[in-house]
Amino acid sequence: EDLDKFCQLMMITEERKDFVSYDSSYYKTLYRMYNEDNNMTLFLGKIFPSKILQELNERKDSLQVEIDKLPKENIGKSAKNKLKEFNNQLDKVKSDIKKYSEVQEKYGDELILNAHMIIEYADKAWVLYAGNENILTETYANYYTYLTHLEYCKNKGYRVYDQFGTIGDLRKDNPRMGLHEFKKKFGNNAIERFFCVFMDVLMENEVPPGATQLAMDVIKAKDLSLLYNA
Repeated sequence: EDLDKFCQLMMITEERKDFVSYDSSYYKTLYRMYNEDNNMTLFLGKIFPSKILQELNERKDSLQVEIDKLPKENIGKSAKNKLKEFNNQLDKVKSDIKKYSEVQEKYGDELILNAHMIIEYADKAWVLYAGNENILTETYANYYTYLTHLEYCKNKGYRVYDQFGTIGDLRKDNPRMGLHEFKKKFGNNAIERFFCVFMDVLMENEVPPGATQLAMDVIKAKDLSLLYNA
């Protein structure tokens, strides 16, 4: 059931990000093969609308208490500013209560918003695939899922945690630039490394659009040793 949801989320992400993914049989076979030795873990990011609604209602009551404390007559500038701020917050909370009431009615008391598939081997872990819903991104459930498996990998003593890199074409008009911007949030610098080079590109001295200076130097010189001296 969890794998079916993961496959569904991958299809949603594929459509949103405009890339070609695999069908569900691929992911299920991959999971079965690696999970025979417990080398694959599926992390699910969930929200619980009933819990969110409880917190929102408590917040609404708290704001109303603060509003009731303010004087009703001869209100000074400071009190007016507080009243305005409290009322703005109260309106936002009421709007959220309406939204999550509708979410609860439609999806029930548990909703999976993202799923991440991680392969583990020796002292390394790879975040191989991640699928996300298009809705309720303001919950930051996806970030929490990343935090969860970061802590998981740290607790297991893994030396390397690999998110499978980023895009090579960093032009601002690249439709997949969002992937690069997202991974940059985890810190550190982007480092270019080639694990395979297509011979037709090398032989023709053809420089792909958006290639970095290192890529252009390697292609023009036809010398992979440049990679190790970078």
